[in-house]
Amino acid sequence: MSGGTSGDECPFGTAEPPAYQGTAPPRGEPTAQHAVDAKALDIGMTKTQSGLIKYRTEVEKCSYKNAKKHWAEACHAVAILEGATGGLSEPQQKILDEFRQAKESADATLDRLALLNEAQAHLIKCKDPLQKIKSQIDKAEDKQDGLGMKKQWAVLQERSEAIRNNPSYHQFAEVQSLLQDLETLEPKLQEQSAAAVINKEMRDAVTKCERIVKDLEKASSKGQGQQVLSLWTKLKIASECFITGPKATMYAQYGQVQEFLKKYNALAPHVEEDGRRMIHEQEANEMLEKVQRPMAHAFIFIDKGDKAEADKMRWEIYNVARTLIDDPFGYYSGFEQVQRFASEYKRLMEMQVKERGPDLSGPRDHVGKENWQENLEACTVCAKPFTFIRRRHHCRVCGCVACDKCCPKPKFSDKNRICVKCQ
Repeated sequence: MSGGTSGDECPFGTAEPPAYQGTAPPRGEPTAQHAVDAKALDIGMTKTQSGLIKYRTEVEKCSYKNAKKHWAEACHAVAILEGATGGLSEPQQKILDEFRQAKESADATLDRLALLNEAQAHLIKCKDPLQKIKSQIDKAEDKQDGLGMKKQWAVLQERSEAIRNNPSYHQFAEVQSLLQDLETLEPKLQEQSAAAVINKEMRDAVTKCERIVKDLEKASSKGQGQQVLSLWTKLKIASECFITGPKATMYAQYGQVQEFLKKYNALAPHVEEDGRRMIHEQEANEMLEKVQRPMAHAFIFIDKGDKAEADKMRWEIYNVARTLIDDPFGYYSGFEQVQRFASEYKRLMEMQVKERGPDLSGPRDHVGKENWQENLEACTVCAKPFTFIRRRHHCRVCGCVACDKCCPKPKFSDKNRICVKCQ
């Protein structure tokens, strides 16, 4: 018939199928129009049922996009059933009734799904900062990043603003869970982030102070007085936060701070005095180094009876001697090397020069002859005290007392020693 469609064409057209007129064909002998209508109705029923099943599945999955798509498919497919002019079979009528029942709530369901999908999009943005905050809160205090927690909280507050300010989202369980987390976490985060910041500040300050203490001990062991005083000043400034700073009370509860303060209090009474003593000792050593050779030569010239040269050497020593020995402020007199120098200087000043006739021989003529300075406790060249290992020797030219390094054997002799001053 001209009004029919072939079996391969899509049955979903804009025109309705023509109504059947005339006497019904005998049973078992359907017309071509009836065959086409029955086939189209079966296809419409099948696609409507499939669309409804998929629609309900996606609704259960809370997938608005797919649920809307499958509902549109069901609406398109059911049109052939609703436009049928003849009677529907029982299965076809059942599917049509099922569709009509679903249609009553479809708009509300899709609207709710659309709203839920909007809320979920905001929830996804909140997921990452929320997890980071919870992870930090679960860590030990000394491993928490207080500033990082505050930063993540600010991000979470910004991203959750749309959810908090839209009451229509509050009907969903996921949103309610987030709002509950925000309410529960805020006081805990504020407390723990502040404590974590204080803890990190404390650990950084203690680490800095401990480093200065190590440098100070190292400088002290080397006798670097100026460095000791400089480091002590730095340590006092660095440790002020633990002693008089505005957070000193909060820092005092930490064991690291208490341990450091014990070290600090042990150093405080004497470190400045030790530093100044090292400086004065270094000054004394420098002055002694300037006069050690004039001192040795003065004794030699006295032994030789050379009054002019002896007096000249005494005068070179005089100013240093007055500074070290008179010592009105007590800076130098306590050092052992200064006391030895004072004893030697006193002996030098008490010695009388016995003038002798001119000696026309050269210095090498005296090699091997005993023209020795009296025994001393320290080398007259390097001022180091004599020990069992550092032995006492006499220069065979000038007779001064010196150690083996300052009075070695010259190349031209393997028996006699000559000091470095005479070589």
